[in-house]
This record gives sequence, C-alpha cells and structure tokens, in this order.
Amino acid sequence: MVATNRSIVISLISLLAANPDCLADSTAWVRAIESGRQVKVVFDKTAGKFDDSTYTSDSNTDPMGTLQGGETYTLKYSNGNFDCTGYNQGTGKVGTWGYPDTPAKPADNRMSLWGRIYAFDGLGNVYDEKYGLVGSMALVPSPEQSSFKIKAKSFYPTTTANPSWVITEVAVDSPAGAAKINSVSASSCWDGTTRGSNNGVCVKGVDGSPVNVFNGKRGNTITTARDFWSPFYKNKDLGEWIQIGFQAPLTIRSITLYQVRAGTLTSSLVSPVKYTAYVKDVELTFSDGSTKALVFPNADVATVTLE
Repeated sequence: MVATNRSIVISLISLLAANPDCLADSTAWVRAIESGRQVKVVFDKTAGKFDDSTYTSDSNTDPMGTLQGGETYTLKYSNGNFDCTGYNQGTGKVGTWGYPDTPAKPADNRMSLWGRIYAFDGLGNVYDEKYGLVGSMALVPSPEQSSFKIKAKSFYPTTTANPSWVITEVAVDSPAGAAKINSVSASSCWDGTTRGSNNGVCVKGVDGSPVNVFNGKRGNTITTARDFWSPFYKNKDLGEWIQIGFQAPLTIRSITLYQVRAGTLTSSLVSPVKYTAYVKDVELTFSDGSTKALVFPNADVATVTLE
C-alpha cells in the first residue's frame, strides 16, 4: 500500500523528541498493543491539513496512501505483524491487510497501518511523519469483562442547584441472562463510610451476595435506609462512581439503573439543599482498562444497550 523507509522512522523519532510531554505513560499503550489488544485508530485530526476526499490512484502520492482521513481503523498486533481493518481507498471497500512490524516496533512508540508508519504517545495521540498530529487511538473493549465502573458526568436539568444521585438497584444483562454480581465499591457512600449504620453499604454481604443496591429491592422511592446507594451527602455528585464486579467474566449487553424519582428531597443538612436528579452522561471504565461514554435516558428506570 505505502512504501516505508529509514527517513520516515527518523522523522517520527524527531517528531516525538520535539514533544517530550507526549511520551508520558506510553508504557501502558505499548503493553496493550504488544499483548494483542485491538486498538481503534481514528484519523479525526486531518481536516485542514490535506484533502483526502478523493483517491489519487497512487498510494505513493495520496496524502496517506490507501488510508483515508476522517476514517476509523482497527489495528491488532500479533507475531510481529500489524493487521489493520478499515476502508481502503484503493479498493473502495472495507478490508483487512497485514504488514510486518519492521520498522514499526510498538516498544519504539510506532505502529504500521497498511505499511504507513505512525508514532503514538502516552495520551493516545497519533502522528504522521509528514502531517504531524492526525488522530487518536483507543482500546477496543474486550468481549468479556469482570467489572465496570460507572462515573457520573452530568445530570438532566432539575430545579435544584445541588443534584443528588440515588440508585436503588443496578441490573446488568448479558447473552447468558442477568449477571450475577458479587462485589461493589464506590467513591463514597451517603454517610461517608464504607459501612454505615443508617444508609449505603458498599461491601459484600456475609452470604456472598452484595448488599445495599443489589438486594433485589427496586423502586423510585427510598423505602428503607439500606435500599439505595448515593455518594456522601456533603459531596458534589458529579465525578462520583460506583464499581460493580461479577462472579465470572461476561459480555455486557445492557445496564439498567433504578433511580429515586427526580426532585425527591435527600438532604437539608447542606446548602443548597439536595434533591435527586437523573444521571445523563456517564463514563464506563471496564476491567480491561477501556472506557466508553454513554447517555442514559431521562427516567427513573434507565436502560442503555452496549451491543
């Protein structure tokens, strides 16, 4: 597709050397790629740098060869080869082609997409030797996960200036049915401790089943003090999280949050007074380190589908 040579490698090394901050924490990316994890490469930084709307019919003169700016490609490294899947401007179709890692060793912060060499940094930025920053990369989530963390990023509009996130149950569905959850942890709990005398308990019960949120009681009201999870009442709930662990790794098909009805008074001991709100934007962090942004519907029983 695209010929590579020593000058490209030298140019990429110089590019990274000129941006030393970009090398921070690249070890995690190197290990992930070398372990065979799939990586999604998004060429979303090419606008204004070159026109790649049409193919020149020559992979040596086209801006990025048969790769196209604005497209997303999936890359997998195995046995010294990079297998890349995506839209090929030359064939006009989506396909997979493999190229050897010479001279694109992951340990040197380099990778090969159909023979064109790119550099990457610890922030997941992707660099072309001619055009500089051209995109970003992210880990493709593994099919099976042993846990996930859900962090609140925003809430639906509410009348209160101090929204409170209150969950009475979390249900996770997989192709094999409802997930069996055996552990739960959180950034904080309503009374500020891991085990409180009158509210959220973010630990595993003595019978092996998680208590608090996962006791099987679902509803949009707080019926008893132990039927919900909510962050520490003095905290601002944005950025707070709860982590759910499973008895065995599984493929997550959907997640349902059972939340207390929006506008319910939760605390008058703080100012402004706290009332419940439905979570909107969340960030999921899976056990393999991959992340996913989701938007839950504006409802007390809110379900999102991952597949």
